[in-house]
Amino acid sequence: LTEVRRTLRPNGVAGIVTWGNDEGAPGMAIWKEELDALGAAPDPRDPSVMQQERMNTADKLRALLRAARFSDVHIWPRVFEHRWTIDALVLVQLGCGMAARRIGSLSQGDAAKCVARVRERLAGLGADALLYRPEILFATATLVQTRSDNGA
Repeated sequence: LTEVRRTLRPNGVAGIVTWGNDEGAPGMAIWKEELDALGAAPDPRDPSVMQQERMNTADKLRALLRAARFSDVHIWPRVFEHRWTIDALVLVQLGCGMAARRIGSLSQGDAAKCVARVRERLAGLGADALLYRPEILFATATLVQTRSDNGA
């Protein structure tokens, strides 16, 4: 937000979109259990980049924007809904995210076993379990230039 503030003109408006309440994509617990059962290496992603908790509510996002000296903050949440198919969900999860990062540490045979088990378990959940309904926070905030911003 400091960099956004630096690049905006006085009275410029920043637009922000971030995840709000999100329990994660369907099947993530299944992926974790199956990857753990086969001895996949832990997720190598640096935890410092996983900071969704800092702004996953309107109040937290508002506080961050105000701390960065933005004003006229408007935030509106919306629930996004997407019904996954098993094929599409597995394809996405093997392309990015935790499952994609961890499955590469397995042998080809174990990776194939893992994917087959995940597919089988997802099929047993029923269609409603493949409904993804995360909250998305939309926000706008205005840069009001102060004397300290002018170097005064």
